[in-house]
Amino acid sequence: MKISRKKILFLWVIFSSLCGFSQKENIFQQKVNDSTVLTVKQITDKKSGLPLYYSCFAELPVCATGECRIVRITLFWDSFGNYFKYLVPKNFPLTKDKHKPFSEKEYRKLHLILNDTSLRYGEFNLRAEDTERNAQEIYRVDAITGETPKPFIDERRIIGAIKTTWYLWRVVNGDIRQNIRKRTEELLKNNDLELMPKLFELSYRMEKDPKEAERILKEDFKQKSLDEKILTANCLLRIGRKTDIAKRIIKITSFINK
Repeated sequence: MKISRKKILFLWVIFSSLCGFSQKENIFQQKVNDSTVLTVKQITDKKSGLPLYYSCFAELPVCATGECRIVRITLFWDSFGNYFKYLVPKNFPLTKDKHKPFSEKEYRKLHLILNDTSLRYGEFNLRAEDTERNAQEIYRVDAITGETPKPFIDERRIIGAIKTTWYLWRVVNGDIRQNIRKRTEELLKNNDLELMPKLFELSYRMEKDPKEAERILKEDFKQKSLDEKILTANCLLRIGRKTDIAKRIIKITSFINK
C-alpha cells in the first residue's frame, strides 16, 4: 500500500514531537551594519527547553566594489555564544578578489580565524568602498609601530579575502555572541541541569573548565557525533591546545552545505 507524501510528513511531525527532537524558533534580531539585520534562531531541545545551539542565515554585502560576490552563509554558535561552525551553499562558494573561489584549505583557515577570539579584527575599521588591496594595506601595517601586527601574519589571514574574514569575524564575535551568552545564563537559573542535552552539557562543562576539553574529546570518541567533536576541538584550539586530534577533526569537517 502506497503512503502519500502528506501522510509521511504528518507522521514525521508526530514522531518528532513524541521523541523530543529539537525545534527552531526566532529569538532576536541584531543589526550588524547600516543595511543588514540578522535574525538569530535558537535550536532548542524540546525535552529540557535548553538551547542546543544558535544559528542565522546571512546575506552580507562584504564587497561593495564588485571584487567578490555577496557572502551567503549560515553561522552557528554554541549554547554560550562561542563560535561553533559555518556552512555555505555548494552553488554559492565564498570568493576572494577577482571572484576566485576559496580552496578547501582556506575554508578551514576561515574556521580557525572565526574561532580565535584573541585576534585584533575588532580594532580595525574597513569601509564598504575600500578595495581588497586597501584592506590588505590596512592589515599589513600597524599605524603605531609601522610593523605587521602579529595576529595578521599570513597564517592568520586569507590573502585576497581580508574584507570577508574581517566582516565575518566581527559578526561572529560581536554583539550576537554577548546576547546569546546572557540568554543562556538566564535560562540556567530556572532549569533542571539533570536534563541537559548532550550538546548543551558539552558547552556547559567546557565553559566551567576549558582544560577539561581534551579529556572530554578522548572519552567515547567513536560514539560522539561530529558536532560534539567540533565543539570540543574548537575549545581546545581556543585555549591554545593545538592537539593532533583537534586539528584532525577540523580537517575532516565540511563547510559546504551539500
